[in-house]
Amino acid sequence: MTPTPNRFRNARVMAAICTAGLAVSVALSGCGNDEGGGGTKAETGSDMPADTSGPARESVKAGTGCGENKDQHCPIELMPGDHNREEIAQALMDTPAREGSIDDLINEDRANPTEWAGPTEPVSLPGEALSIVGISCNSALSGCVAPLEAIGELSDELGYDFTLYDGQGNGETISKYMLSSITSGVDAIFVAGVDPLTIQQGLEEADKASIPVISITSALSTPNPVVEAPPDAFWPLFDLSSNFVMAGRAMADWAIWDSKGEGTIIVLDGKEGTSQVSSAAVVDEINKQCPKCKTLSYTVLGAEVGTTFPQKTLAFLRNHPDAKYIILPYDPAAAALVPVLQQAGQTDVRLISVIGMAENLQFIRDGQSQTADVAWDCGYEGWAAMDQLFRYLAGQEFSEPIGENTPQILLDSTNVGTGSGNWTSDIDYRAEYRQLWGLA
Repeated sequence: MTPTPNRFRNARVMAAICTAGLAVSVALSGCGNDEGGGGTKAETGSDMPADTSGPARESVKAGTGCGENKDQHCPIELMPGDHNREEIAQALMDTPAREGSIDDLINEDRANPTEWAGPTEPVSLPGEALSIVGISCNSALSGCVAPLEAIGELSDELGYDFTLYDGQGNGETISKYMLSSITSGVDAIFVAGVDPLTIQQGLEEADKASIPVISITSALSTPNPVVEAPPDAFWPLFDLSSNFVMAGRAMADWAIWDSKGEGTIIVLDGKEGTSQVSSAAVVDEINKQCPKCKTLSYTVLGAEVGTTFPQKTLAFLRNHPDAKYIILPYDPAAAALVPVLQQAGQTDVRLISVIGMAENLQFIRDGQSQTADVAWDCGYEGWAAMDQLFRYLAGQEFSEPIGENTPQILLDSTNVGTGSGNWTSDIDYRAEYRQLWGLA
């Protein structure tokens, strides 16, 4: 197959938020995320088959679980199938509980970051123009596309050649685009929302050619627990992501706060992607902050989001009428669920999700089922990923954390505002990066 490129200067990839009518069959990570299909490393746990129609982890027998009373789910149950998943789950559990009342924690989560917290060490840009390729997990998923579009805008400014491909939700397709790009002699490849284990052929050939492959929004590197490559697997140079662990904790905080510490909370996990460590962080936060909360859980597959997922969730709610909170691993799942809940009259069920897509923020403004969303600036991710690439090419150490403190915030009716579009930070990060790069 000869890939057909989407030249950034001539035709932007159209990014739309996934709705209930869109089903994507791919097994990629962190796309924002209707992922499922082209190969997966998902592991659903011994008590939960891959299909959510199987038995859910509905309850925990007293004395066998986690939390103060040993009756809540444990982080390992909701962990993606990473090579070092037990180590990551244990690290979550070993993290001390955040101090302060739940009101204090919520106010901290809602705080709008206004101060630059990115790198302070300058870096010189390459002496020659670069040729860069970006490959999104799927062009219909804004969380995958937006960081790459930001890289394209920056490339235009710097006079670089940038080509954006649609991965079409398929690891094989993404690898083919990678192979074509390697043959053409590109300087770097960015993949957004892609599980590295689904693109091993592309990563291996890039390694042979000494072409850096950079991952975005897959939670492989700091500030998230580092996901180790399995033996003999090829891995991206680094992954540039927001803090998925803190996103999970913030979602849990909102449900605890709103339920006054006594909620029955459904925590859906999306184990197809490494970024879904956020779901494990949700239950760990509940374990630490809400001994009276009850947790229910099952796995949502990306391929089901636009098909069977809404009705399955509705049936689950009818079987558990005391459950009034659903914490979802990504915004498109919430977007698929809202109209079904509204039509069924389940208007007292509160949805909490993550990414900060425009449609979901509007649900919060309109009071339609979704009540909170942890948002981050996808454009910042793109510029930060380029900054780390420049440091690599200059022989400098990476800035820590690798995610360069991507701004994020918990949004609800108190601070979502009246704007439109995806959430963006008030920080003028473009000016900060230009200064670091000697362009100011």
